[in-house]
Amino acid sequence: MKIPSLRRLRLVTGLILFTYISGHLINHAMGLAGLFAMENLRELLQGLWRSLPGTILLYGSLVIHLLLAFWAIYKRRRLRMPVSEWAQLLLGLTIPPLLAAHLFGTRLAVELYDLETSYGTLLLLFWGGDSMLALKQSLLLLVAWTHGCFGIYFWLRLKRFFPQVRALLLASAVGVPLLALSGFTAAGREALLRARANPDWAEPYRAALQVLGEPEVATLGLAETLLLSLQAALLALALSARLVRYGLQHRAGRVVVQYSSGPRVTVAKGTSVLEASQFAGIPHASVCGGRGRCSTCRIGVRRGLESLPKSSDEEQRVLDRIHAPANVRLACQLRPASDLEVHPLLPPESAPRHVHSLVGRRHGEERLTTVLFADLRGFTTLAEGRLPYDVIFLLNRFAREMGEAITEAGGKIDKFMGDGVMALFGLESSGEIGAQQALRAAALMAERLDQLNESLAHDLPERLRMGIGIHAGSVIIGEIGFGDARSLTAVGDVVNAASRMEALTKEYGNDLVVSVSTLELSGLDIPAQERHEITLRGRRETLAIVAINPRTIRRNNTM
Repeated sequence: MKIPSLRRLRLVTGLILFTYISGHLINHAMGLAGLFAMENLRELLQGLWRSLPGTILLYGSLVIHLLLAFWAIYKRRRLRMPVSEWAQLLLGLTIPPLLAAHLFGTRLAVELYDLETSYGTLLLLFWGGDSMLALKQSLLLLVAWTHGCFGIYFWLRLKRFFPQVRALLLASAVGVPLLALSGFTAAGREALLRARANPDWAEPYRAALQVLGEPEVATLGLAETLLLSLQAALLALALSARLVRYGLQHRAGRVVVQYSSGPRVTVAKGTSVLEASQFAGIPHASVCGGRGRCSTCRIGVRRGLESLPKSSDEEQRVLDRIHAPANVRLACQLRPASDLEVHPLLPPESAPRHVHSLVGRRHGEERLTTVLFADLRGFTTLAEGRLPYDVIFLLNRFAREMGEAITEAGGKIDKFMGDGVMALFGLESSGEIGAQQALRAAALMAERLDQLNESLAHDLPERLRMGIGIHAGSVIIGEIGFGDARSLTAVGDVVNAASRMEALTKEYGNDLVVSVSTLELSGLDIPAQERHEITLRGRRETLAIVAINPRTIRRNNTM
């Protein structure tokens, strides 16, 4: 049987505890329906959690989760972290002190002294006696719930479906505790009103509260003190072990991490590349906070690859998911024992949407792709004398119609350039299908332009005309740009050839110029056309092309 990783064990135990807390809050919220509803749900939940399996699961998860939290503090190389992670850590350390009073004042007291308790007993204690107990109980649930919500967020924010459920999760995170506090307050008011109206109803509850004497209270107080002392000792042990590890690392030697952008960082052996970046103040993407889950900290190793330690199973799973080549590693998991040169593959401002992006597609991949260029003819002349609003309106109508045609055909819009558009086909399919999609897109674009001309016939002095150039071949696909202006695009001779073909539509008097090789690749039945030979700038060999009416493509092929 495969032993679960510590990270997975921490997640599972955290989910068990979060389920328990959720049940508590929902039980409190039932106070809006009355004491009777609260008591019925309480008996159901107690039957689950106070059974032998439930007890082992609950308290086992509590102990394991707490120990793993101290282990995480020890393992973390640096205590500099985002505010959200600090909030989760501090909330987690606050839970045991708040939990101790509740645990020893209820569960342990019930088991040791055979107390009869119910919501009526506790509500009279909280609202009719010691009001600080009510405050501590509410604060405990809110702190534990918020700590759990942080954990759920850090777990799910890297999932593909998270944007679709984010609003629902936020509403639940805020709504559940509000309902719980409202129910807790309403039930407490109901218990006090019943006790005043009918003292006999409250007598069994008051009698249960008188069972514990001073010796019993002192015993429970001692147990609570021992628990808090144990927490303090474990925290001190984790922090002390960090200092010992730090000293041993500096004795083990130093390594140099050379960044392709220029900086050269010397760190102790055992330091991860991500930590080296953080030590030197070099911006480095890391959406998951260095936990080895998101892949956004990934780096390309340019020198020293042969001496690197082997990837762990967890790191390799992430690398396999993004189809990473051998020279790509996760900076947060790579702890080099010798000098190396690296370059981060994602910009420092990377967001969760970049988590699932493939290495090749974003950072350079050679692929058989069909490129389409389209441009409105004579638009500059057409725009002269028109109001700026009219020009922008017309360009947006053209962009929408052409964009919908390209998307419908299965292409990806690379960019709009004023009155022109560039699109790519075959990024997720074979070269043959990409060529077919591009030709289908040309036919659809011609039809959409005809429809646009009909709708604007009364506003334009002449019909809009368009030229389309299509060529297929091997291009380099990658993300190019800076900051928010980065986008996935294609570069290579094929792009230049498609652009040149679009310009030739004026010379050959037709709306579409396509290379013969692209037609042959598509396998479509295209009416015979006169072939032309063109020479591209910087190349000696010629390229065979034909000029056709794109509207005939759909008539001669089932598409």
